[in-house]
Amino acid sequence: MKFKNLSILTIFALSLILAIQTSAQEVTDTQMGEIAAQQVDNVFASQLPMRARSLVQVNPLVSATNPNLPRKDVVDIASYQSWMTQNDFNQLKAQGVKTVVVKLTEATSYFNPYAQNQINMVKAAGLNVAVYHFAYIGNWDINTNTAKVNATAEANYFVSKANSLSLPKNTVMIFDAEASYQANQGPKFNWTEAAKSFTEKVNASGFANVRYYTPASWAKDGSYMEPSLLGGKKKFWIPEYPTNPDKNNLKYTDYGAWQFSNNILFTSQGVDTSIEYQANFFYQPPVNPPQTQAIYRLYNKNTGEHFYTSSSYERDSLINAGWNNEDIGWTAPNSGTPIYRIYNPN
Repeated sequence: MKFKNLSILTIFALSLILAIQTSAQEVTDTQMGEIAAQQVDNVFASQLPMRARSLVQVNPLVSATNPNLPRKDVVDIASYQSWMTQNDFNQLKAQGVKTVVVKLTEATSYFNPYAQNQINMVKAAGLNVAVYHFAYIGNWDINTNTAKVNATAEANYFVSKANSLSLPKNTVMIFDAEASYQANQGPKFNWTEAAKSFTEKVNASGFANVRYYTPASWAKDGSYMEPSLLGGKKKFWIPEYPTNPDKNNLKYTDYGAWQFSNNILFTSQGVDTSIEYQANFFYQPPVNPPQTQAIYRLYNKNTGEHFYTSSSYERDSLINAGWNNEDIGWTAPNSGTPIYRIYNPN
């Protein structure tokens, strides 16, 4: 729950409670943007940890059909969006979304239990998939060498889960840097060096496309995540949620992408939504795209029917429903004369 009007005493009480809770939350499940909320103009609230700031402001629900919105290129989700069905993802596609960023991991212990199903539905809707890791790294007072070791361990964990889901090596892998610390007590370690260690390990594992999600106050040289040392601003994705996101007032256009809301309504509930400025920021096409695709064949022993599909999600769903898997029926070219599938409801 978020609150619009909090007294100063209430705000400081919340900051103490939240500071105690942070370490536990960061190694269980933290949603992207939960901490990196819009900055509060109140001088007292500005001294609070970022997580407490997110309680002060409420980003209003905005319909995805609002014609004044920036382009809706990307939606990001975590386990909190386990309510989403195939129809929800189909609606994202129908309303112009191109990519869904799915949370995979946090620290070295948390793995999104819904990731596989979410990725299956994203693909079945014809959307691109990217994934993100919420970086914990360590307490504010660790040294940089320890932070680099921890970042490498987190990268190993992230990659291991990506491989377990058979994600292709061209998948965009996002480092979510938005940790919360005590008021006026920034980290002693160098976040940029930790991010470099993370990136180097992910790259060495064959995933070449790393991006960075972090607040604007962090994403500048001389701050925690220095763009000049991490591939430039076009590698960065910046969150900030104005009350009325406007396509005629775009923010952070010198970066790769802008998350302009965490509450855009496409179907039944609001979701995080972003615009992409840098081409292929969220989806990097494979260097050698396949020239063919497998057509799977299934058999229903009760009706004597055969069923053919190019969707592995559809294939797996039918196998779970009792159809016999007959593996690949044939390999079809990606271009040429189309093949049509017809359905008879009777």
